[in-house]
Amino acid sequence: MPKKYFKIGCTVIIVTLIGLFLKNNAPANNYKNPDTLNIQDKQSMMMADKAVEKIARGTSGKFETLYLGADGQFQWNILNPEETSFFDEDGKAIKSILLISTKLQTSTPFDQESNRYETSALRQAEIALASQTLSPKEAEVIFNTTQPGGDVVTVTSYSFIESQLFGDKFFAPTAKIMNSNSCGLEDRHYRQEGNYYWLSAAAKDDPKLAGYISKCGVFAQLDITVEHLSARATANLDPHAVLFFAAAQGGKVSGVVGSKAMQDVEHQELLSDYRLTLKDASQTLVVSDQVKENNKISFNYSAQGDGDLLSAVIIDKTQNEIVSYGQLADISVTKMGVALIELPKKYDHDNYQIKVFSEQYNGDYKTDYASELVDLKIE
Repeated sequence: MPKKYFKIGCTVIIVTLIGLFLKNNAPANNYKNPDTLNIQDKQSMMMADKAVEKIARGTSGKFETLYLGADGQFQWNILNPEETSFFDEDGKAIKSILLISTKLQTSTPFDQESNRYETSALRQAEIALASQTLSPKEAEVIFNTTQPGGDVVTVTSYSFIESQLFGDKFFAPTAKIMNSNSCGLEDRHYRQEGNYYWLSAAAKDDPKLAGYISKCGVFAQLDITVEHLSARATANLDPHAVLFFAAAQGGKVSGVVGSKAMQDVEHQELLSDYRLTLKDASQTLVVSDQVKENNKISFNYSAQGDGDLLSAVIIDKTQNEIVSYGQLADISVTKMGVALIELPKKYDHDNYQIKVFSEQYNGDYKTDYASELVDLKIE
């Protein structure tokens, strides 16, 4: 055998053996490739409780994105669909969906005088951001969050005192949130590239310092008067005020408005961007005189409020999953009438239930609003 081929063969064997050794002796690695996070079977439209169940929380800077506020332009990451340690205005522990803005907002000093968040310029920036961002109906589903404050959180060599929260819609991230793996923020660096942002936490040992997160995702403390750091919003969304999660783009697909509008809900493996349909107490729907003939159901309806469509979903009762959605009638002008729905035959039995509702449909990336769901009988 020529020497050069012998050398090449030996090199290949050595490299292979080294690779096998490193593979078998490498430390455990919990890193998840951001491009492969959240790959699971998800529907493009889901009941709110089912969506919270299915939302996968990544730990590598890629999270579920929610569009809420600013006419479809404001994005949030969903951090934790479990119970938080926050409270409502009455001091009652809240079970919420914890949100953090995907991008940094206005630049601001923490304050000019004190590192107490409750009296700070940073808090005022967060309050102003909420009023500028949320529609009145969206604001209703964001908890007025309170927190007693005073807890000491130590990260690396820094100690922070958690600040008191006083019933604000938006607030600067707490040290506990940003240091919590359970919130899907193990790397803590998911941010608008190149910027730093303030925490609501004060430095424990210096009244002129407050906590911040650097562009490398590192906890640190800085003089409160520095002006080039940004505000970043966190908020607690009331899951009980949400009817549906839908894909932000194309998540609620109907046939032509009318009796044959029902369309199957798609399953999307890589779905990670959502918009919401919120309960709207100003909308009501009353249904009467239901008549079923073969796979067709007719009924009288009377709606009130801002809804412009009479819509329906078909739900698999065993899985609590939406399998079909459709827009049955335009009710933007006439709020009363007779509607007809033709059921796809595969859904025409007692494993499924039909729910109808009036809705204000606003399109991709925007929040929709709907009445309570009303059952139709399909026996």
